[in-house]
Amino acid sequence: MIYILYLLEIKDTTGNINVENENVVVVGNVKGDISVLGSLIVVDSAKIKGSISVFGDSLVIMGNVNGDVSAVCNKIIINGNIEGDVSLIGKYVQNNGNIEGNLSVIAINFENKGNVEGEKNIISLRALPYILKHKESKKHTFKYKLSDIFLVLSILILSIITFLISRPILPKLFDKLYENPIRTIITGIIFVILFIPILLLLIISILGILLIPFYLIISCVLLLISITFGLVFIGRIISKDDSQDFKNLMIGYSIIIALFLLKFFSNYIPYFDIIMAIILYSFLFTIAIIGIGSVLRLVLKI
Repeated sequence: MIYILYLLEIKDTTGNINVENENVVVVGNVKGDISVLGSLIVVDSAKIKGSISVFGDSLVIMGNVNGDVSAVCNKIIINGNIEGDVSLIGKYVQNNGNIEGNLSVIAINFENKGNVEGEKNIISLRALPYILKHKESKKHTFKYKLSDIFLVLSILILSIITFLISRPILPKLFDKLYENPIRTIITGIIFVILFIPILLLLIISILGILLIPFYLIISCVLLLISITFGLVFIGRIISKDDSQDFKNLMIGYSIIIALFLLKFFSNYIPYFDIIMAIILYSFLFTIAIIGIGSVLRLVLKI
């Protein structure tokens, strides 16, 4: 039995190329985007100035690509040079080339023997040694660690100081919260919504400009008390103990540390880092809203 493989050969071309149910080989210079439903081979002498999108059996890049590459294939091999972001999903993915951009891969088997200059988000059982080997080489990751450590430590120090200063009013804040939780939350949301409009009003008014520093200082103090109260509140929910609020503060703070750690490690999983960021900042926003509402209701006696 004789098998005959038909290949659609593309030479020098200008303009976008869309091909369905074909095996395509690029042998010349292409200026335009390439979309293939099938298989694509870019030979080493080929140059593509545009994006590549492939859905099918295989993708092999040996030439030069100036543009983003995305593919969902059984087998993907990169031996050439790509100037752009690369997103790949496949059973077997191998990079032996040079990628001047971010690399995102979901694969059963992933091998990297090439160079990736951008971020690397890899999901693959065989990719774990590669991730551990290369994660420290990312300069932005080190900066990310420092900024997160600074933020977490700042929250801890400021929360402890604020707790010691505002400890006498904590029982009153809890009374306001337990008295009417819905009104407390609504009050906090209203303050957040009105914060910017009030600041703009102060900026455009002559007398208001003088009040801006006081407004910002009061808002910062309110936020510190609110976050501290919110952490204690979370701690009370978990410990079910209303008598040891410092311990409850540490429990609430430990939740923040856990979320920050999950957010950091989620950087190696595509899209999960976005989910963790949403969860983390939603948590901080929620406890701040509860705290702001409780403080305002106590001060304004509403």
